[in-house]
This record gives sequence, C-alpha cells and structure tokens, in this order.
Amino acid sequence: MTEFYLLGNTTEYQMFGALILTEHHALIVDGGLMEDASALYELLCQKGINKIDAWFFTHPHHDHLGAFMAFCRDRRDVTVERLYLNFPHRETLRECPAHKAHGGVERQMWEEIWDLLEGPFRQRFTTIQRGDTFFFDELTLNVLRVYNPAFDRKRNFVNNSSAVFRLDTPSHRLLLLGDLGVEGGEELMRLATPEELDADYTQMAHHGQKGVTRACYEYLRPRRCIWPTPATIWNNIGADGPGSGKWDTLETRSWMEELGVGEHIIAKDGTFKLLL
Repeated sequence: MTEFYLLGNTTEYQMFGALILTEHHALIVDGGLMEDASALYELLCQKGINKIDAWFFTHPHHDHLGAFMAFCRDRRDVTVERLYLNFPHRETLRECPAHKAHGGVERQMWEEIWDLLEGPFRQRFTTIQRGDTFFFDELTLNVLRVYNPAFDRKRNFVNNSSAVFRLDTPSHRLLLLGDLGVEGGEELMRLATPEELDADYTQMAHHGQKGVTRACYEYLRPRRCIWPTPATIWNNIGADGPGSGKWDTLETRSWMEELGVGEHIIAKDGTFKLLL
C-alpha cells in the first residue's frame, strides 16, 4: 500500500508539498516553503525516515522549493539521493518577474538551486521529460507535461513551467498539476487525452485560484479534489473578512460543485494521509 501525505499549512501563505511512502521508498514532491521544512522533518522523524530516495519538483517557486533549500542548509542528517525536475535555467529565470513576498527570496533561491544542480547534485539529478515513467515498488510516477521554453517569460512563466505528474498504483490514480496557469492548462489539454488525465484525486492548480480554466477542469473531470490551500485563500479572506480578498478560490469552488465533486482534501485542515 502506498501512503500519500498532503502536507498541511504551517503559515497562512500558499504552499504545496507531499510525502509519498511505498514499501521500500520515500519520495517527496515539492515540499513547501522554507518555513514548512520543520514540519516535514518532524513527519520524516515520526516515520523513521532519514533518506529520501527521490525528490520531485513541479516548478521553482519558493512555496514549492523552499523546504528543500532549508533541508540543504539545515537538515544534514536527511540524505537526498536524487532530484527529478525540469527547471528553466538560471539565465531564463533572470528574465522572469520574481515574487516580492517573503522578503524577495525568489531570485536568490533561483540562483541557489542552480548552484546546487551544477555543484553538489550535478551527478544526482534527472531532467524529466514528458513520457518518462519512474517505478517505486507498486507506484508508477508518470510525467505528463514539462515546461515549454517558448512561453512568454513575462506572463506567468514560472507557474506555467510546472511539470504534471500522474501517480498510479494498482487501485488508484492521483494527478498533480503544480501551479499550472491558463496557458499551461491549455497546452496540457493538447498534449494529453482525458484518459491519460483521468484520476481518482486531482490536485487543484495554483492552490485552487488563478490556475487553469474551468474548461480545463471539465476536460480533467475531477472526482475528488486535493487543495494545497490555506484558510485565508480557501475563504478568500481580505480586510473585510471572508469573500473580500483578492483570490478566485470561491469561484473555483463553485466550479467543482457544479461539476459534482463531493470530496475535498484541503491543506488548511492539516497534514492528510491518503492510502493509494
């Protein structure tokens, strides 16, 4: 049996991280913010894990990459065997607008990750491509999409660089969309058939707001939704309370209701374990 842990939020900022345990392997997808590293470390300790066999990444935004960077700095007792990713190179990232949140750490992190990939991890990372499959006991991880360098670098480029993964076990499928935006979602529909994208669980793109379009979700036909979403964004909380914020989550939630989705797993409720 494969265990999939959606990591709960430790701050009110958006993030995504997942720990996946098979009989003999421990995998992480993204991991969350630097602030989330301690909670991830505690979970690993609870499970008696001090070696990550594979660390997969969707894209290099700080709310997906930060925990890994914190592990590299502070968690030397956890060994990371291999990284799997397809990131825009540092020269490309230098042309992209960076997030100003969290003290403007984005640009520094983009430089640091490439320092690691060209240094200590030079022989320990795999550049993933669409069509790749990776096997971990009963779990198969399928790469359905990677970043397109032809996309506009000034328009949501880093979110749209998200890799899309489908996790298959003998009994379940789980689809991870990362932070895909409109353009990435449209490309995914061109690349993959509904059958390839069919899953028992679908991770909501970009934390459930300003991600892919309703048409894309209609194409995906989600049955159960995984939301890497804190309470603030889930309820669109702004200065005047729920519904007054800047996020589109309530609209996306209405789409899922209209599409007949009845089960939702939400990071605001804490770390959640799925048996796949």
